[in-house]
Amino acid sequence: MDATRTINVRSMCYVGVFAALMAVCSWIAVPTAVPFTLQTLGVFLAVGLLGGKLGTAAVVVYVLLGAFGLPVFANFSGGAGVLLSNTGGYIIGFIFSALFMWAMERLPGRVAHYAAIMGLYPAGITITGARTRFGSCSGKNRICFSWRLMQYPEEAVDYVVVHELAHIRHKNHSPAFYACVEQVLPDWRERRQMLKD
Repeated sequence: MDATRTINVRSMCYVGVFAALMAVCSWIAVPTAVPFTLQTLGVFLAVGLLGGKLGTAAVVVYVLLGAFGLPVFANFSGGAGVLLSNTGGYIIGFIFSALFMWAMERLPGRVAHYAAIMGLYPAGITITGARTRFGSCSGKNRICFSWRLMQYPEEAVDYVVVHELAHIRHKNHSPAFYACVEQVLPDWRERRQMLKD
């Protein structure tokens, strides 16, 4: 197996430890006019210290433990009822926050890598919550990516990066545009298909 694609035992232990840390943080309430817990701190620590992939995995494990009834949420609560209550959206939002932070960590590096290869440099990079597009390139050569892209394999992510960089030179989907993409990713069709499966 490819070592870069597997999660080893040490990584699984880190995921478990940070899922437990989030649970402990959720039980610590800060008394203010509107009391709050330190769950969010746990999420940021998980993604910040473990990195995007493992941090997101820890957040997902934490939410799943609570969904299955373990008392990992605030006030020692758990179960599907908590996720369906007023605070459920906030808890589910931790997963989206982790994916967003992972995108912020990962995508600028991928853009820099392929920009150097292609000689095409964007004016800026923005991470959005777009639902209908994984990426876009403005007329001013600013590139936007949706955090939802992080749910796909790395090969598919790289395809979107190269696709949007190619739009700096070609503002359409002409044969010249796809020739530009194919110079960098000869297997771009297979990579694009991963986004559709």
